Amino acid sequence: MTATPKPSPKKLPGEAQFSSAPLPCPFCALSSPAATIDPARVIRDFGDFVWIVGDHQFYPGYSLLVAKRHVREPFELSPAELTSMSELLARASRAIQKAYGPRKINYAALGNQVEHLHWHLIPRYSGDPRPGANPWANEANFEAHATTPAGASEVADRLSESFD
Repeated sequence: MTATPKPSPKKLPGEAQFSSAPLPCPFCALSSPAATIDPARVIRDFGDFVWIVGDHQFYPGYSLLVAKRHVREPFELSPAELTSMSELLARASRAIQKAYGPRKINYAALGNQVEHLHWHLIPRYSGDPRPGANPWANEANFEAHATTPAGASEVADRLSESFD
């Protein structure tokens, strides 16, 4: 009697992106002298954190607050860094509200694709095509709103000027 092979387990959506091989961290480059990020995307550098314009502006004012030190989780921060992160999130959000007037701001710190602590600050507006869905439900539209160097500079200036 021949044994029937068991089917391989199904992968969950997005599961294929995880690998045990270490990948270069794109956010660690922010604190290197040879940083690869376009300087126009930097809104403010706070020493331990940097605030940058997101790679698309489907949600006008979309930005990220990134820890400069490579940590994966908030509990890896020192107490002073944790306090600073909380204050900077609030102040950056206030600047987004002042500059763009969104109906709501979503916050996300997932770290599944880039295992380096960073917060997505995602303004949501009244005309949002999927107002109750998570922000990535509109991902098919992101490329059409890719951030250009000129656009990044404009967003960075607008947010920096609104930062208290």
